[in-house]
Formats: sequence, structure tokens, C-alpha cells
Amino acid sequence: MTQKKISGDTALVTDDDYLGVLLDLLDTAKFQINILAYSFAIGSAAGKLNMSTAPYAIAEKLKDLKHQNPSLRIRLYIEGVRDTSDRNLVTAQFLKRAGVEVMSGKTHAKGFSVDGRYVLVEMIRSAKKSLEFSIYFFDHKEIRDAFIEAHRRGVKVKGFAHHHTAFALSYVRRTRRTIERLQEEGIDSLYFAPGSFFTHSKYLIKDRQEVALGTGNWLVEDVEIHPQLYIHLKNRDLAQQLAKHLAKQIAKQRDAFAGTRTKPRHPESHTRLSESKTAR
Repeated sequence: MTQKKISGDTALVTDDDYLGVLLDLLDTAKFQINILAYSFAIGSAAGKLNMSTAPYAIAEKLKDLKHQNPSLRIRLYIEGVRDTSDRNLVTAQFLKRAGVEVMSGKTHAKGFSVDGRYVLVEMIRSAKKSLEFSIYFFDHKEIRDAFIEAHRRGVKVKGFAHHHTAFALSYVRRTRRTIERLQEEGIDSLYFAPGSFFTHSKYLIKDRQEVALGTGNWLVEDVEIHPQLYIHLKNRDLAQQLAKHLAKQIAKQRDAFAGTRTKPRHPESHTRLSESKTAR
């Protein structure tokens, strides 16, 4: 999949196309580039660089841009405390040598709040026709209950949830319990991605008119403890293109499931399991 032109300067970029689009965007910078990243790893924690990866290509681009235009201000704010901080440090040192300003700490703005408004839950509560989502981990009562209430008032709910057996299994189990709870309420258009395919996307589409997407899982931890960043867009064309992309993902994984031995826990539901490719 692909870059879809929406309108004006807006485009939906998915899957492998993001790197080319991002590099082209960086090339247009004239005065400054500001980057916020939780994970930006160009090599191992021991300092061995992996030059065949997308992160390395991005780091090289930043290095080249700074060399070509020393007055271009490039700032990177990167996670320096949790999880990937050791590998992030390798990237930070690489970019510092190139003249990039690097700050590290706990990244992102906190919670699902946009300008002080809890947009994600409000979108669910105000939906009139449809709610479609893709999520990595999901265990948040307020969000779950908002979906249930939306379903009860006649809103069509469709969801695509991550599932694997590789790591963070407690989160996987919690996500499964949430999906099963939604199914018990009669929401049956819910699907699990294959276990070897990491569905890292986190977004919500309301009435095919609005989109909320960002970095956060739908977990209490990501609202109250782990800071996250979300963006709320009122763009009908973008919402419809993203809904089409979600439908294709679901169809693809349903086809993949048909050829696997993995069985859904509840055969009567539309939930799909299988096997899966990327990471948190």
C-alpha cells in the first residue's frame, strides 16, 4: 500500500511508502526540522550500526541536510528513560556529531487530550453512524464502555486488534479480554491480526468524517503514566481513505486466516487469529 492523495497538501501514507515520503518531506525544509520520537534506533545498544534500515536512512538524511545547510536547525527530542533508550542513545550520538541538537527524556504530551479536551472518548460518544479502529493494545474501561454504549444506540463498530505470541503477552491477553467483552455485547465485526504481523497502527475513524491517530495504546498506563501524542483531524477524504485501508487489512488477514490452523476462541464470532512482522 501506498500514498493516497487526499486534497491539497494532504495524503494518506501507509506501509512501506512512508520512508520515501518522509525523506522527500525532509528535503523541503528551509529553516528548521523538529522531531519527536519514542524509538529511533539505527543500530544495536552496543553501537553496531544497521545501515540497511529505514531509521538509518533517516539519520543519514538529517546528517546530509545539516552538512549541506549548516544554518538549518534540526532538533530531536527522543525517549531517554524507558525501553529503547539504550539504542536511542546510539542514534543521539550519531546525530550530535552531525550538528543536530538532541534532547532526551520522557517523550510526548500526556494522555489522550488534545488542547485539554479528551477527544478520543468524545468521538466515540458522539458518533452517529460508524466507528472503525485499529489498535495495538487495548485495555481501558472508559474507552471500552464508550464503544458498548455506541453499539447500543445503533452505531456500527468495526475493529482490528493486534495479536501475537512474541512478547508483552500480558498486554496481548488484556487486549483479547477487551475484545471478547465487546463481542459479548454483540459487537461482532472485530478481528485479530496475525500473530507474526505487528499491527502497530493506533487510530479511530468516526462516521468516516473524523480521525484520531497517534502514538498511544488504549491502556490506562498510556493515559495516566506513559505520555503519548494524538492528533484529531476533521477531514472526510482522509477518513474515507483510512477506512478503505482498514477494510483491506481486515480482508487480507481473513484470507490469511483461512489458510492457517489457528482457530478463534469463539468460532461463532467474526474474530480472526493467525500469525504475523514489525514491533513496538
